[in-house]
Amino acid sequence: MKYQNIHNYAIAFLFLVTIFSAKSVKAQSEFGLKGGALYSGLKLGEESSLFDFQNSSGFSLGAFYTKNNLVGPIGLQMELLYQMKGANIYLQQPGIPTPGNGENLNWFEYYRRGSFLGTTSPVSWDRHQERYHYFSLPILLTFQPAKFFDVYSGVELGYMFAKTNVYSSKLNHLILGEPNRFSASWIAGAKVRLGDKTKLDFRYSGNLIPLYEMRNTDIKDHSFSISIEQSLWRK
Repeated sequence: MKYQNIHNYAIAFLFLVTIFSAKSVKAQSEFGLKGGALYSGLKLGEESSLFDFQNSSGFSLGAFYTKNNLVGPIGLQMELLYQMKGANIYLQQPGIPTPGNGENLNWFEYYRRGSFLGTTSPVSWDRHQERYHYFSLPILLTFQPAKFFDVYSGVELGYMFAKTNVYSSKLNHLILGEPNRFSASWIAGAKVRLGDKTKLDFRYSGNLIPLYEMRNTDIKDHSFSISIEQSLWRK
């Protein structure tokens, strides 16, 4: 299958997590809440003059559970998050729309630029703006090189339980189709300690599974987030 290797990597990672958990007799447990801003975007597998993308802002909110010092400075963190991601998709349209065709003329005029696929005809950019609502489960291995600083990496499994359109073009929908509801992303990030129970988290994630599968190429999503992590209890 196309994504069989991804599933194998996920199984291997979970196996390592099980091994680390078995060595957690002296590990310190920690539970808390986290939330912050999230910026997401799309990218094509290859260059295209038909599409253009811009990043979109959203947010994430959820809880975390950490086992520190499983093996020396290495720990395990699991999270359950709600994430609101988004996408601003622009599709070139030959010709300029006219009032009365059901579209907003000012909207097209603002995004008019260039020529259409090398021709001299005027071009408008049809905007398709979406919001993707996810439940996500990040599983992370952490490393603490200093008391005030952590780095981590891992995987994030997600499910898109809802999609909302802020502004939608019927033509764009027909071309892109429905998004893939499941996601499997790799994550890398760092946390800086602000206080005894507070950390500032910087994170980047890239989806390994295409959000949209097209005939000649795939469209994948990626995101960057900045969040505050607040510990509620430790033992």
